[in-house]
Amino acid sequence: LTNPNIKMAEIKEVKKEKKAPPTFWEGFAADFAAGGISGAIAKTATAPIERVKLIIQTQDANPLIKSGEVARYTGIGNCFTRVYQEQGLGAFWRGNFTNVIRYFPTQA
Repeated sequence: LTNPNIKMAEIKEVKKEKKAPPTFWEGFAADFAAGGISGAIAKTATAPIERVKLIIQTQDANPLIKSGEVARYTGIGNCFTRVYQEQGLGAFWRGNFTNVIRYFPTQA
């Protein structure tokens, strides 16, 4: 107390206002959103790996590869390189929005 004009009796304790705990639905909505958003971020981060995996798994069904017009993917590195060169960076996230929408409720 540096101000001599304030007496100890005049000092009032400032009480902090306590918030009421969230209702069930408020807590549920917050948990649902947090879980869904974290799941969406995780899916988006792993989308390029998932895309390359699917391309390698389904390359035998591709008519251009079957006919010999396009060479088979020889491995993961080759697939990453060719997809980037032939289709661009955005191709790694093709189909990610649908995947996130499908995955969101399962992680929430």
